Amino acid sequence: MRNRLRLFLKIVSYILVEAFGAVLLVSFLSMLTDVLAVLKFVLPIVALSSAASGFCTLDRNSGLIIHKHLPAIGTGIGAALLLYGILDVFLFFLSGEYLFGFRDLLVFLGIGAGFAELGGLLALKRGRSPL
Repeated sequence: MRNRLRLFLKIVSYILVEAFGAVLLVSFLSMLTDVLAVLKFVLPIVALSSAASGFCTLDRNSGLIIHKHLPAIGTGIGAALLLYGILDVFLFFLSGEYLFGFRDLLVFLGIGAGFAELGGLLALKRGRSPL
């Protein structure tokens, strides 16, 4: 029970770190360009953040996790949800209107799940010879 709580807190910390890094990157880009130009880079930032959180989840805790792909996908979805909420509020304060809708939320979730799975697969394949 104690290991599960520790694993859950580690996964939550991975999600928070990746979301914080993505918000820093978006805020830096918003200082360089206008808000509409930043929107072009939001989906690759979400993909990178989700892939990194899926990678960290399986790279550092693969011995503690039984079903390897579910926590990776869960961290990707969690990171995408958190980024959607934070970026929607952040971009609202910059532009004065909400720039993301429900369809964008579905896109964020799909990208988050897919790229977290790819990051998790990369973590599982890391260190092994393909031959």
